[in-house]
Amino acid sequence: MIIRDMARGGMAERPGSGMPCVPAVFVSPHQDDELLFMGAAIMEHVAQGRDVRILLIGRGNKSSVRTSSALLNLIGYVPSEPEFGAVRDREFQWSAITLGATPIVPPWDMRLDENAFTSPAVASIIRHYVPDGSDLKTVSRYGGEYHPDHFACHDAVAGLFASGWTAMPPRYYTLAERRQVALDAGVSVRREGVAHPVGPLNQWAYRLENVAQRRWGVGYKSVRSYFNSQAVDPFSYRVCEPQKTLAALSSIQSFAPTSLYART
Repeated sequence: MIIRDMARGGMAERPGSGMPCVPAVFVSPHQDDELLFMGAAIMEHVAQGRDVRILLIGRGNKSSVRTSSALLNLIGYVPSEPEFGAVRDREFQWSAITLGATPIVPPWDMRLDENAFTSPAVASIIRHYVPDGSDLKTVSRYGGEYHPDHFACHDAVAGLFASGWTAMPPRYYTLAERRQVALDAGVSVRREGVAHPVGPLNQWAYRLENVAQRRWGVGYKSVRSYFNSQAVDPFSYRVCEPQKTLAALSSIQSFAPTSLYART
């Protein structure tokens, strides 16, 4: 049995279980990232009996879908950013529930505009909304990743681990269709969720169109090819990132708890 002081960044295991006592927190940059990058892994953690939570960082307000002809043809007008973001939040919450996890959706003014994340701001949100020492997981920098918001989430999680805020080594995930790019970069990639693949019910949260219920299928309209690829390969792919890379990243930013959402 391992029992350490969680306030000092230690970790604890449930007696006789070998499972961490701290929650497994999947940090999702945007609505649908939790499913596309980490869906099967989330369900695997749930099946293990873990306390699994999914923390949403972004508002979901800057997607090109908001002003697209596809959405205009469906609902008949261009929604405001807050209205559009609220619909995306409902998709996220439904997705998290189908995965068996607890969704954490901070208020609109506590989240970040898309394409404007910084790693200190993401780290502050994590500190504010989840317990110290939580077992963090998020998207990987490998696999041909290009989105700056994804980089910010990755670097925030890496920095929190390096700073001692958590003693649990983070896990990072790439899309199924990008795993070969990560392998070509010389890093190990491990399949997770083999017994708990993502299915149609999980994707339905982002595919369903029902105007009366304010279901607009935003996720699927945004990254249709990712959803289609996941339907063929419904597992999660964890990238085992080199420690030297994580150490270099952690030295770039300061993650002091006095920033944006510091606890009082």
